Amino acid sequence: MTKPPGLPGFLLSLIVIAITALTCFALIGAVLFAIAHGAQGQAGVRALAGMFDLSRLGALSGARATALFALAAMLYASIIGGVLVVARLWGGANFRDLLAWHGPCPQLRMRYWPWLLAIPLYHLVAGTLLRLLYPEISMNLRLPAEALALSLSFLAIVILAPLAEELFFRGWLYGALRARLSASAAIVACAIIFALAHWDGIGLYPVAVFAPGLVLTILRERTGSAKTTFLAHAIYNFAGWVGLAAISLMRA
Repeated sequence: MTKPPGLPGFLLSLIVIAITALTCFALIGAVLFAIAHGAQGQAGVRALAGMFDLSRLGALSGARATALFALAAMLYASIIGGVLVVARLWGGANFRDLLAWHGPCPQLRMRYWPWLLAIPLYHLVAGTLLRLLYPEISMNLRLPAEALALSLSFLAIVILAPLAEELFFRGWLYGALRARLSASAAIVACAIIFALAHWDGIGLYPVAVFAPGLVLTILRERTGSAKTTFLAHAIYNFAGWVGLAAISLMRA
């Protein structure tokens, strides 16, 4: 079985993931512009470029929301590509083991379900408290009403974000930590790094995601599979997405 990388190898892998992700991002963008050019020529290219020029768009415009979620989907897809490439280079045919993405999704025993159900409940409570304590952030906690932007938000938030984060944090990162630390130390370290990766400038969001990150990492340790944590993470994000959609509809 292929061993996870040590600290030097892991740090090097971060550089390779970043380079690969940037390359994937550029390739996806090139494909989109090629499609736009093929469909409408230079006019299509200018229209696509204008859509991604966020400086010219209104704060709550449908075009801005479409561009933001399209960029988010492209970014997460690129990260997934970067992690898969690095795992493949390091592990060869056994790369799935390095990401804990082997075999079928483990059967969840009844004792896990309270934790899974607690994650979206925590999201609801934490989001409500943040909106009550900091009303100014409520303007950012909305989803677009336009069909394309709403579909892109679902793709980015519910599918691609959980997949990218679980492959990296509970797959690649946790495997490297667990190979050298005890289960408790690896779980806490992974949850802290996961929270810090969500830094928002004032420290509110990292605090909000630390507890779910801790639960997801415990689930990863107990089931040995990032497939399970991806499912749990997707449920968590879906609950948040539905809540934001409901808030947006009430304000419409």
